[in-house]
Amino acid sequence: MKTMIRILILSFFSLLLFNSCKEDQPNSPSNIDINYSTNLVDSDNNPIINAIVSINEIDNNNVIAVDTSDENGLITFENLSVSTENLLISISHPLYNTKEFKYGDINDKENGTVTLEDKDDCCGSAELTIKDEDGNTIKDVEVKVRQKMKVLKKGKSDENGTVKFTGLCLEEYEFRLAKDGFKVIEELVNIENCDETLSLNFKMIKTESKEDTCCDGVLIFKPKDKDGNILNGTKIYLYKDGKLIEDPVVENGKAVLDGLCEGKYTIVYKKDGYSNKEAQVEVGCDEEKTLEQTLEKNDDDCCEAILKFIVKDNESKKAIEGAKVTLKLNGKVVLEKKATDKEGEFLAKELCKGKYTVIIEKDGYKTIETTWNIEKCDDFQETFWMNKNDDCCDGVLIFKPKDKDGNILNGTKIYLYKDGKLIEDPVVENGKALLDGLCEGKYTIVYKKDGYSNKEVQVEVGCDEEKTLEHTLEKNNDDCCEAVLKFIVKDKNGKNALKDAKITLKLNGKVIFEKKSTNADGIVIEDGLCKGKYTVIIERDGYETIETTWNIEKCDDFQETFWMNKNDDCCDGVLIFKPKDKDGNILNGTKIYLYKDGKLIEDPVVENGKAVLDGLCEGKYTIVYKKDGYSNKEVQVEVGCHEEKTLEQTLEKNDNDCCEGIVKVKVKDDKGNIIKNASVRLWKGKNKLKELKTNSDGYVEFKELCEGNDYSLSISAEGFEGYEFEFDLGCNKVLNYDKSLKSKDDCCEAILKFIVKDNESKKAIEGAKVTLKLNGKVVLEKKTTDNEGELLAKELCKGKYTVIIEKDGYKTIEITWNIEKCDDFQETFWMKK
Repeated sequence: MKTMIRILILSFFSLLLFNSCKEDQPNSPSNIDINYSTNLVDSDNNPIINAIVSINEIDNNNVIAVDTSDENGLITFENLSVSTENLLISISHPLYNTKEFKYGDINDKENGTVTLEDKDDCCGSAELTIKDEDGNTIKDVEVKVRQKMKVLKKGKSDENGTVKFTGLCLEEYEFRLAKDGFKVIEELVNIENCDETLSLNFKMIKTESKEDTCCDGVLIFKPKDKDGNILNGTKIYLYKDGKLIEDPVVENGKAVLDGLCEGKYTIVYKKDGYSNKEAQVEVGCDEEKTLEQTLEKNDDDCCEAILKFIVKDNESKKAIEGAKVTLKLNGKVVLEKKATDKEGEFLAKELCKGKYTVIIEKDGYKTIETTWNIEKCDDFQETFWMNKNDDCCDGVLIFKPKDKDGNILNGTKIYLYKDGKLIEDPVVENGKALLDGLCEGKYTIVYKKDGYSNKEVQVEVGCDEEKTLEHTLEKNNDDCCEAVLKFIVKDKNGKNALKDAKITLKLNGKVIFEKKSTNADGIVIEDGLCKGKYTVIIERDGYETIETTWNIEKCDDFQETFWMNKNDDCCDGVLIFKPKDKDGNILNGTKIYLYKDGKLIEDPVVENGKAVLDGLCEGKYTIVYKKDGYSNKEVQVEVGCHEEKTLEQTLEKNDNDCCEGIVKVKVKDDKGNIIKNASVRLWKGKNKLKELKTNSDGYVEFKELCEGNDYSLSISAEGFEGYEFEFDLGCNKVLNYDKSLKSKDDCCEAILKFIVKDNESKKAIEGAKVTLKLNGKVVLEKKTTDNEGELLAKELCKGKYTVIIEKDGYKTIEITWNIEKCDDFQETFWMKK
């Protein structure tokens, strides 16, 4: 299939070149043929799959060819006919930093290797241990890490049955395990933090069934209209045995589903303006099929009307830029808060017949809400006149909390109240937090920052006034919170380091960190520790638990080795928990408390339909199930030597009258457009209760929530920065939130290398502090140059930067630097004493 894709791509570009050159051009140079192939690998030397590689002409930025790396990380371009070797090769992938280099700089153009570096925010990792039914490790299991059915990473288990993946973003992935003679396993895994490697244990079941091993089938969907044009945006529903398997959307000309088992499938195509189409297809063993179904337009095929909005000020008659236009048809949002341009205009296209509601909003103006009836497919134009309002609601507060030395305290939480009601609760990032759209009046502000005393102040905002608040926060009385403790955990008999020992640290009964895993060297390092008497708890399957104390009396670095003794019990038991409601639905979010001899052993949360605890020793256990809105349930269970049990307890709803709360969330981008399929996670404390995807209107709704004060929501979407906030929920209250996500700038891959030298001696200056600002926002702050006088600033977006360089004994340098394209730059700065 990849060969066919390459042929089509090359044919397409050959046609373009032919058409552009078919007139006589006697002075044009003759073309040359180039070849290029290489293997793409990550920092662990694993192949990089589905990276997009393009070859571009540098002189005119024309795209010569595009291809995708295969499952071995191989990319090959053969016999490309070009007029110049002045070419740029660009490699991009969602998990790695984009890499660009010139074709002429490549030494090995046929058998080379290119290494891509992990993105800084893709810092998660997962290690899988794979065993058979008898507990034996399985070698050479192929493990694929997928997202939206697209393979991102691939690896094989070693002789210990383990395989590790690094460089994972903090998102949800599907892990697919396959090996001949075993049933395929597919499981969703959520990577939630960068502090520790997520350990996953899988048990593969042997099978002699051919059906279970034929699960590498591929379906490629290319629905078209009657003219043969691909219908991007078509929703594909794939069913097997009446069960929905996947529901991808056609993008960039196709939708691809792989990992399909042999058998018969039903496909339903859905596209606005077209009739639904149902088809059947049979997938053979590891077969790949391309389906090019033609969809028919609905009988009422008028969805091509155009409405041109012109928005003006009713008094000055001037155009209004940035007015937000919302259009609804039969209550359904067709477009939402689209902004008018500098001419006050906005064009709404492909509108169907019907009666529309038009809503136009602009700060400082009264909202317009009217109706517009489209009875035929035509072009319409209408001018809307907006009247100014008299409200003073354009105030701005800029928060810059500092420590006693004047350093900005990033991470400070700001709580802004008016009339006793919480208005907003932003977090200080990149040197400030900003709240605009504030009405005239008095506000109360509360600053909260770990290690500092809370501070409450009052401020009055005038009509459309902007104020910058630079309050100083005081450290808590005990200001020594910089101690470092290095734990080393080893086997007492073998003296070898113990990986995956779980360490818990408590201070005055408060958990500082919980069950952090040791690395391959048996080490965990924790910094930022305050003075005090700590409780240290170290646990590992098959070993006796260590519980001791450690006293930190001064801010220093400490190191301690802990020796663990093995126990001789049968400690490979497994309990699988599947709590359900009375209708048999799995209750995700249920907290499981497992006790033995009155001591809490583990407290997992049910996610993706189950919670699993392994490494359990033979004996009797007490289990307590807890779930908001349900009565707690306590049961006893006995685990035999190496026994596995699945527990399907039914929980009863309680009589609490305060468990009917609802939280509704609408997710938009920073331009007011709705975001579909954004992931919204609901948390209570540190436990994830539920995760939903936003619908076509950008909404999710969480129901049956109990009263509480430690809820939070985290929102993420591809192409946008994540967002998280906390909230309290009253008894049976309904909360509505509209949250905007910031778009990630497409070009944020520029690199600027600073070289700082003494103007007289010409020697490099080590320890010069470099600050970089973009539009007044601090991008990096007081980063120091190395012993070569160099500092590398990476992942810079386009824009005009302010560069500030400081060094004791030297005059400060402050200049501007303009980045107009994503490239690598280098500049030498000469400092004068």
